[in-house]
Amino acid sequence: MDREKREQLIEALNGLSAEDEAAVLANARNAVSLLAESGLDWADVIIQVARPEGTFSADFDHGAIDIDSDDDDSPTPLRLGDADVGRVLHALRARDDLSPETRAELDDFAGELAAGRLDSGDRAYVLALAGRLGVGRP
Repeated sequence: MDREKREQLIEALNGLSAEDEAAVLANARNAVSLLAESGLDWADVIIQVARPEGTFSADFDHGAIDIDSDDDDSPTPLRLGDADVGRVLHALRARDDLSPETRAELDDFAGELAAGRLDSGDRAYVLALAGRLGVGRP
């Protein structure tokens, strides 16, 4: 879903609280139509907000997760399937506040995931970044 459609979807969802029932229905249908046009369903756009204590083990010297794995006692992020990692990548890439370098990295990861070649280190990086930025995961 591109940024314009995303903003239209947000506007449609905000319109669900309108006083006029016809406007509510029109906004609901618009939201469903925007999803269909983008080839998405609700599971693709509604991502549960991650709770650090449920997603990653605490690590006293590196915050919520240590992706370096140099100390042999680094926590391991929860393993997610390709579809779940794809949703997290989609949510990260939808952010407006990413640096061009980070965005390019995430685009590369999405390509690797689509080709079935995203390795465990890159998966850990994606999940760690999502946790640090407060981006939800499935």
